[in-house]
Amino acid sequence: MSSLVVCYSEILTATEQLHKLKQVKKSTFLWSVETNRETRAYLFGTIHEPFTEIWQSVSQKVKEALEYSDSLVLEIDLSDRSNVDALLRCMQMDHGKTVQNYLPHSIYVHMRKYRQKLIRWFIKKGESRQAAKKHAYETFANITGGWQTRKPLWLLILLQQLDYKIPEKSSPLDFYLAAYAKHNNKNILTIETTDEQCNPLQTVNLDSIIFAINYTLSYLEFMAEKRDLTGQNNNFFSSSGLVERYQCGDMNIDTVIVSRQKHATRAGFSLGYQIDKKAEQTNFINQF
Repeated sequence: MSSLVVCYSEILTATEQLHKLKQVKKSTFLWSVETNRETRAYLFGTIHEPFTEIWQSVSQKVKEALEYSDSLVLEIDLSDRSNVDALLRCMQMDHGKTVQNYLPHSIYVHMRKYRQKLIRWFIKKGESRQAAKKHAYETFANITGGWQTRKPLWLLILLQQLDYKIPEKSSPLDFYLAAYAKHNNKNILTIETTDEQCNPLQTVNLDSIIFAINYTLSYLEFMAEKRDLTGQNNNFFSSSGLVERYQCGDMNIDTVIVSRQKHATRAGFSLGYQIDKKAEQTNFINQF
């Protein structure tokens, strides 16, 4: 018997100026795990990116380990509809309440304005106004579906996923692995419950979350305006660099988690020194 454990590897960004890229051996992100039993186990490091961007570059050794393993161990199995339903329920506010119960009106308006900016962006890409509206709605809903009834922390997390990049429609690598395992009748095990996934930061107060929502929205609008001017998706948090390093097996380099505020400042974004400083000090903003 053998099993493959999938471990999500989160490296948010690298310094703009690395000292020097070290010559390192290309990594497969696959490790053999020693056990006291006859079972052979492997640990595979993944990133939360579309499998279409990654799978072709994944080592054949990984694919063989997946093929010959009897079990797959995931953070949580999102191919199981009951898990998805449980997570969606925990993200929602109590019946009858909406984000307008806790968001200042100006921030709520920001949310609606940003979707309009997405429409203009897709029109600039050559889509018709009708197609652009549909694409913008699907893009917004793909990440923030049901946003008007989201709990504060989950609204922030969803917004920061929009901040990270314009989402593609293909499934993340972990979801693809789970679907493959299910299709091939392999056991799927998980290391976290939906309850653990549901409450990632229980101690963060509402004022801090609303501050982070406002800061993120302001940044999103700033970058949307830059897209309007340049016609390019110049989102500063593009994941392309991360994907390229992963494809090249080159994640074993000097990397640091740099705050969102520092990146935003280098992109030309600022809400003033005091607000920017507060954003930099609010470390939980950068943890999703």
